[in-house]
Amino acid sequence: MRIRTFVAAGTAAVAVLGGASVAAAGPPASLPKTQLTGYQLINRFMSALEDADAPRINRLLAPSFVIQRANGTWAVKSQYMRRLPVVDDFTILASHAVYSHGTISVRWEMATREVLPGAAVGTAPAPRLSTFAWTSRGWRMTSHANFNPPA
Repeated sequence: MRIRTFVAAGTAAVAVLGGASVAAAGPPASLPKTQLTGYQLINRFMSALEDADAPRINRLLAPSFVIQRANGTWAVKSQYMRRLPVVDDFTILASHAVYSHGTISVRWEMATREVLPGAAVGTAPAPRLSTFAWTSRGWRMTSHANFNPPA
């Protein structure tokens, strides 16, 4: 079990990620713990990358997954899975999640040491944007974008 601490809007919270989630028949009408759920989902994604756990990443990504990188490159799920980034370490600095009609969008910042296919990435904190959809298999990541670090 992995535990990460994050600070958002001056309030500290601890996210604990457990085993597999059980999916309901349809998406919840509301998500009372939207911020915590958003944080848990992005942490689940980054932890799987850090652990180089391709099967876990594959289960998390939706078939329609697409990634847009700050360097201009992009990939669909099959391309991404063939050339996963190597994440040595990461720290999620802040996150903000919004939920509506079975989707959750998470805007977050992260500092990381990682190597993308072909090049290392700077270690300065950089903004990210990820979207997840509720499915019969639980939350699945449909898109992810990395942005250049702020100047």
